[in-house]
Amino acid sequence: MVKAVETASSEQQVGDHLRDVRTRQGLSVRALAARAGCSPSFISQVEHGQASPSISSLERLVQALGMTLGDFFRAATPPSVVRSHERAALIGSWPGAQIETLAAAGAASALQPVMITLEPGGQSASPPYARDGESFAFVCEGDVLLTLGDATHPLSRGDAATFSSETPHRWENAGGELARLVVVSARGR
Repeated sequence: MVKAVETASSEQQVGDHLRDVRTRQGLSVRALAARAGCSPSFISQVEHGQASPSISSLERLVQALGMTLGDFFRAATPPSVVRSHERAALIGSWPGAQIETLAAAGAASALQPVMITLEPGGQSASPPYARDGESFAFVCEGDVLLTLGDATHPLSRGDAATFSSETPHRWENAGGELARLVVVSARGR
């Protein structure tokens, strides 16, 4: 039997998250009400999705929890999960290379994680390329050469590198076996 999944209303989501944060901090409804200058019944109604707080009321509540509205809503964002069979291949013109995104489609994040699989002799763009931000790379299997500017760094399974993406760089499979690496890039500010 397939069970129907209901989507909680935005009021219920805010209420559930408020209750989670309050209980993690070890606060009772009464204690939070005293800190925020509102009634315990109002907080109870919010937590049960029976009342929708105004922006100023919600701001008082989250400030009483030692947070900003931004912190509160960032913490309420559910995790993004991408199953291995759901990864999207990115279309590119790198010879002997496959790039798969590790982030959910449309995910708004400062991080851009990808998995690069390089066949023997495969490489990323030639000549080396540059863009804004920073990158972190972890070699999962095989041997790769990371060219950063004029320097070349041989990396093997388990090795990692962090570098400015503004430095022209290129990946190349230096071995006779398949190479796979995870690269997480952060956009420039």
